[in-house]
Amino acid sequence: MNGKNRRTKSCWSRGAPTFSRNKPQAATNEPLPPPPKPVYTPPVFPLSLYANLDTQQAALANYFSRYPYVNTVERFSYNNNTPYAIVDLKNEDFINGTVRIKTPGVYRLVENITFNPNPNDDFLPRADQDGPNGLYPQRMMGPYHLGFFAAITVECDDVIIDLNSFTLQQSEKHNFQQRFYANIELANAPFITNTGPANFQGAMQFKAANRVLVYNGHLKLSSHHGIHANTANNVMLYNLLIDDFEVAGVALNGTKVGVLSKLYIQNNKTDIKVLSTYSQSRFIRSFLKLVLENDSNAYLTVQGQELSIAEIKNKLDSDLTETFNAVFPPTGGTASEIPVDYFKNTNIGYDGNVYGLVLNVNGPAVGPFLTKEKYDTLPDPGNMNIHLENIIISNISSHPIEIIGIKNPAGESGAYGKKMQGGPIGDIFELISKFVNSNGKYTGTTLSNSQLIIAKSTIPNKGTTSITTSGEINTLKWAEEQQELSVLTSECYLVGGGDSMGHTMKGNLGLFISGGKNITGTGIYINGIKNNGQDVGKALSTIAPYLANIPIQPEPPISGGARNKLGSSAVNILLTACDGVVFTNTKDNLQQPISQNIGDGTLNNSVEPMDSTNLSIR
Repeated sequence: MNGKNRRTKSCWSRGAPTFSRNKPQAATNEPLPPPPKPVYTPPVFPLSLYANLDTQQAALANYFSRYPYVNTVERFSYNNNTPYAIVDLKNEDFINGTVRIKTPGVYRLVENITFNPNPNDDFLPRADQDGPNGLYPQRMMGPYHLGFFAAITVECDDVIIDLNSFTLQQSEKHNFQQRFYANIELANAPFITNTGPANFQGAMQFKAANRVLVYNGHLKLSSHHGIHANTANNVMLYNLLIDDFEVAGVALNGTKVGVLSKLYIQNNKTDIKVLSTYSQSRFIRSFLKLVLENDSNAYLTVQGQELSIAEIKNKLDSDLTETFNAVFPPTGGTASEIPVDYFKNTNIGYDGNVYGLVLNVNGPAVGPFLTKEKYDTLPDPGNMNIHLENIIISNISSHPIEIIGIKNPAGESGAYGKKMQGGPIGDIFELISKFVNSNGKYTGTTLSNSQLIIAKSTIPNKGTTSITTSGEINTLKWAEEQQELSVLTSECYLVGGGDSMGHTMKGNLGLFISGGKNITGTGIYINGIKNNGQDVGKALSTIAPYLANIPIQPEPPISGGARNKLGSSAVNILLTACDGVVFTNTKDNLQQPISQNIGDGTLNNSVEPMDSTNLSIR
């Protein structure tokens, strides 16, 4: 009986789980090995911030402070990093182009980054990087067809970008050549589907970031934005210095749930040597190449002389090269004056309006001010549940220039060539510099010649080109046949109030909230918002001698002033079509903005509420 019992026990022991058979180790005096040290410490946000957050915002902050990272460090490998690993970023990761983040994780700068991609290939994606399956698809149908639009793109959920007290910026040369750029883009393309001056998706499905934190560092030189986003949700920006940008420090379009804290947005770039016509001329080259390849016999008659597509393209390339070499002499030495008049910026500052922080509904903030009526028609506007805390916006200025264009008969209100006739990438066909005498006959520049020959060509894909080549308003015929402007009939309205891309000029704004819902804030400081331009609202009068009987497109009044004067204004905080904006510890921190357009008092206030409800700013 006892033997049987012993055999049963022995059989049970052989079939037991492994852990039940482990014998205790003999006691030793050797210490146990220490646990591995963490390779990353998630951020800790102050309790004072949590006290001002709603449930969703607090959950977002908690997620990042408890981020489920993997305790391993890797180098960046496109779409091939371990999910939730710590990925160190160095300059060598940016040499060939944008760092596209498609895997969750902590992406950490370990040195200052200066974005200077493919300098030997005109700073553009190379042929081996192109194509529908390439890393940087362009070819008129991909997001990179206007060049590298960002140093970093976030194309997935659950990402932390830890600047780690370092700086991320464009190089000076890339800044000069790539005039459409953000240091960080929170999506795989700069525009949502069916918006923007061209098709930026191609075969790619638009993908915005969700649950993303950018923190602890410096975002410097940028030809457009420090951080830009379309429909990125659950966005947290913390402890950032953003300066030396040209259009906006931060622009979030359509974001739902956001926490922006300890942002210092200041000192936008003012030493800008070229006008927006320079970037338009660079971007239009791909369309000229298409015309040359597919309609090689195309020509344009300018002042009685036939110019072939090859001649126009070569002249544009020459103008661009001469301008670049004047600023960056190939053999070194001192920069010289810009040699091409239609590129030269004689003012100090950007030739459009500039913003510190923009919170906008879904889509680019380029058209007229949003109204409640228009807001109610938007299917999914976003721009809600966002908290701002300890935001300092200072020393924001530009010298905006109003562009006069010709009405697009088939167009509609808005930008990118819809309202005014324009070229293939939203570039307005500028009229004011095309007159040679009081009859208003066309003389042109190489850029406007390029716009016209693309409109005249037989290529099927002309982008946003809306220059008329037939009908009552025949702009091509007016230009080629040296007609007086008056022959375009009374239907040829001249349209003002926009910049070189047809964006409605809204003034220089410190904080701009359009269609915001449930936006809270505390400790907002704004000062030094200036508008140095005297060239907005006056351009139409300067060309009056050339107009004959040509009418000017009427503009409806907005908030006490004609819309075509708004570009000359300066406002610290502008709210339009908002519902539920509550700011504390703010109003006393707003210095009166300054507009140099003497005599124009339109929108020159510390706080300007337009068509908004449930506002409290104190």
